[in-house]
Amino acid sequence: MKTPVSQNLNRNLISAFSIFWVLLVLIAYFGFHPYYFTSLLMMPNADLFAANTVIAAGAWAWWVFSGKSGRTRKVNGLQVYGLFLIFQVVTILIFNNRYSIFNDPGGLWRFMGMNVLVHGCLFLLYTLAYVAGQPVMALLANRYSKGTASLLRVATGTSFIGLGAFLLGAFHQLNTIVAGIIALGVLGWRYRESWNLWQRTLLKQQVYKYKNRWLQLPVFFLLSTLAVNGIAAIKPFPTGFDGAALYMNTTQLIVEYNGLTEGGQAYFWQLLLSLGEVLFGKAVFSIGIAHFSFLLVLLAAFRLARLLLNRSWSWLAVWLVALNPSLSFHYLYDEKVDLGFTFITLAAALMLIEFWTRAARPDAQDESPVKLPFGLSATQWMLLLTGWLLGFAFGIKYTGLLSIVAIFTVIGYRFGNYWLAMSLVTGFSGVLFLFGGNNFGYFPFGETAPYVVGLIGIGAAVALLVPAWMKGVNLKSLLMAYLLSGGAALLCFAPWGIRNMAANGEVGVQALLEAPFPTPVIKVQAQAIEVDYPERLMENIKKRTAGLDIQLSDVQLEQISNYLEQEEITAADKLNRGKLLRFVTDQVLLPEQREKAMAFDLREEGLGNIRPEIAETTEETKDDLLFSAGALAKREEIQRYLGYESGLPLYASLPYDLTMNTNILKSQYIDIGILFLVLFPILLFSGGKKSLAPNLVLSVLSILLFMLGVWTVDHQEGLAVVKEQLLGSPPPAYENFVTGIWASLNDTVLLAARPLAPLFEAASGMAFSGVFATLLLLGGITGWLLKARWGGSTEKARYLLLFTVAFGALWLLIGSGISWYGFPMLVTLMIFLVYGAQSIGFEYRSVRSWAVGATLAVYILMSYALVFISALQPPKNAGLIYQEPVLRSFGEGLSASKTLSSFKPYLGEAIDYINQNKEDKVYRVGTFFNYHIDYNDRRVLEDNQLGKYDEIMRALDGAEDAFIDLLKAEGFRYILFDMNTASLDRTPEKTLTEKTRRFSQMLFTSPKVRLIFTDNVVKGEPGETVPLGKHRISGRAGIRGETVYRGSYLLFEIN
Repeated sequence: MKTPVSQNLNRNLISAFSIFWVLLVLIAYFGFHPYYFTSLLMMPNADLFAANTVIAAGAWAWWVFSGKSGRTRKVNGLQVYGLFLIFQVVTILIFNNRYSIFNDPGGLWRFMGMNVLVHGCLFLLYTLAYVAGQPVMALLANRYSKGTASLLRVATGTSFIGLGAFLLGAFHQLNTIVAGIIALGVLGWRYRESWNLWQRTLLKQQVYKYKNRWLQLPVFFLLSTLAVNGIAAIKPFPTGFDGAALYMNTTQLIVEYNGLTEGGQAYFWQLLLSLGEVLFGKAVFSIGIAHFSFLLVLLAAFRLARLLLNRSWSWLAVWLVALNPSLSFHYLYDEKVDLGFTFITLAAALMLIEFWTRAARPDAQDESPVKLPFGLSATQWMLLLTGWLLGFAFGIKYTGLLSIVAIFTVIGYRFGNYWLAMSLVTGFSGVLFLFGGNNFGYFPFGETAPYVVGLIGIGAAVALLVPAWMKGVNLKSLLMAYLLSGGAALLCFAPWGIRNMAANGEVGVQALLEAPFPTPVIKVQAQAIEVDYPERLMENIKKRTAGLDIQLSDVQLEQISNYLEQEEITAADKLNRGKLLRFVTDQVLLPEQREKAMAFDLREEGLGNIRPEIAETTEETKDDLLFSAGALAKREEIQRYLGYESGLPLYASLPYDLTMNTNILKSQYIDIGILFLVLFPILLFSGGKKSLAPNLVLSVLSILLFMLGVWTVDHQEGLAVVKEQLLGSPPPAYENFVTGIWASLNDTVLLAARPLAPLFEAASGMAFSGVFATLLLLGGITGWLLKARWGGSTEKARYLLLFTVAFGALWLLIGSGISWYGFPMLVTLMIFLVYGAQSIGFEYRSVRSWAVGATLAVYILMSYALVFISALQPPKNAGLIYQEPVLRSFGEGLSASKTLSSFKPYLGEAIDYINQNKEDKVYRVGTFFNYHIDYNDRRVLEDNQLGKYDEIMRALDGAEDAFIDLLKAEGFRYILFDMNTASLDRTPEKTLTEKTRRFSQMLFTSPKVRLIFTDNVVKGEPGETVPLGKHRISGRAGIRGETVYRGSYLLFEIN
């Protein structure tokens, strides 16, 4: 039978797009991520890579070739842990041999002893969570597989422990004696379950069957990945910025106070983290909980994957998650709560989906093997527990709101249909904007009132309810499900709500969510200066052009003023910088003026583009006056992840920006990898008879969004500027790649996008109401494409897909482009990508199969190679995957002060100096030292974006160092300043750079302060050296003179 023309066209379209798309994304991605050239070409730890590969491959070969394919094998937990330790011991031996970390061999084994001790103590806490959750999950024992039931016991038990820690903390009884007695009591009470868990997990031989030998490889390389990264998780104090400044700092304060700290949002997970130090006496155990929560995430990912995939494919999905650069960064470096939040969210999704897909339909018998409390059915009990976990997730992090909506979307689909599910997501986004969306994210509303955007969302939701109702909704069951799960979520969060409202002394949404901090305050409140935006913009244009020796005539200034009026540029978010620059350059400037402008790269760099280094900032800008001080600081801190585009491109370019990391360059912690952008469109292609139309729409939309991503980078900052930043300290071959094929690709894309420039510019000028409406339209198109591809898939797949889409859509809208806010979605999307890859199978004649396989292979190779370098270090030091002071602190028993000074010269002494009087206040700008300052919640005023400084300086009328007088009057004795503050500035106006310049100039010139400690080393007299751990740096500590070792902190004392 002859194949229809449409099917041939469809097959050719899929093949052509697959090849084109893989090459396009890979070239672009490698250009934005130079550290892969370090890991793949330099390979500074080639011996580590080779040793781990040999061990993993050897263990795999023994496993699959010592018996016949399909043969039953048996293994217990101790054997698996033994292999894990072999990877770690070999890794640390080779690393120590290369870098000579320990002075004697005993140091290495003392470190490994602490490593094993941490693992053992964490397993005890795992046991405690398991037995705490066992009673409530036993009521649903027959509705889950054994592995899922065990994991859900741990999740629910963790929530009960968190609540118990809250209650103890409320009365300041969270100490070693009380917590230890309760923990031992629970373990003793449930000793049979504890012993059964230990036997089953560690000693009992588990039966393992496999068919495909090659699909066993991921298991062994997963162990290698976790073992190598796991060594970095053992440390005496937090080394990540957010961990030391916020999350582990709260944990440390809980330990100091033996209870809850004052102020802030809910922090269930920090209470759990504190149990490590409370029960076992050292911070390393608390830090271990933070990092090794990653293993719980992987276990949850495996159980979710098993809903769709066989065991071997599920382990592949888990390994891909473990290799993800952004996710793994939280395992090995930064001590946040996002891994804990992700685990609880995935557990809630697992509880709901597996119950419904293993149980009968809603209208069938719904009974439990045991009598449930209050006469509840099994479904009702499950909904209560699911809601309880959602409330606990919300009590960990307020992005738990996304988890609640995603789960409610699945429930809506269960008792309704696709239309109802779409209505729920749309309606929630509308309600969010209607009732204070700015509390949950940064939104450039401009002159659009938030309620207008809210009404658009609610209106769209109501419109979607019409087809939903026509297709049938089980309203009674739906409302009951929402009542049970929502009520349980509120009940779990209630302790925090009561505590917060009591602290605020009032009732309200904000009072419910956050309690006031006891942080030191500066009583002078400044009033924001009223500034006419067009007038200020005109002043800035005159200043910038004058700096280029271009004198604008009155006629030219009137042209620009008329343009601003015609384009209705009345606020910062209405300014399309690229469009304004082209107008000025092409239509206002005279030919000779235009030559000067182009010579100074006016078009590419943009007005106000100042390099981030303080020393190179030579001119003053007043662009920061276009915002209030508070709004400016928020814009500098949060929007740098989202980007500073205007209009629709701010959101439409996110898939490109999040993959390429265009907003924050060369940063592993926000690198989500290539798989999502490459595979999602390819796997979304349909192969049915009527699939040509959706496939064409998908192809055009994908390419259009990619072109928009490149166009926005070029028009926002300039690809030439970005290329210059990327080429700082380039690894081998990278410069040739960037200046060659990568630059050519971008030029080609920009050339192809030139006819679409008017469309992109129109989108950039779109009001936020239009942006939101367009995003709803794009969401509808995506839903149509997903339904066309996977609408007929299994019920399990549809539930998981709905959770992923609902969470992902809201994350893209309100997540400010911050990758770790979307971890639950990234995990489930990875599972779904593997499910999609498995479903299309592998055919030698299928170009799509080869494209998918090649992409997976490239991702695995580059991500596994990344495990063996430090992306935080320049190429010459990239082999230092472990921090020498951390290893030596355990191996050689270094004190906390000596360990700190091994990180940065004189840091330990500086911290001791600050802590000599617990009443002295500290004004802190940046640095990760908060954790080390005793009782810092009452002593330290944090001002990372210099927002408070800016606010006060706007109100003070006098000398610049009048700010120091004000600090002194308020009882501040120290100013702790991060010298790299300006490097965080991604704003087009470079406002943070300018504030940093003014602030640092004040510190360097004022006689009212004196520098007492810094790690900056300048050229000194012959023989002068500065100690750094086992090493010494030639020179002296200071800021005046030729820098020989660039430091990071300055500690000033107010005279």
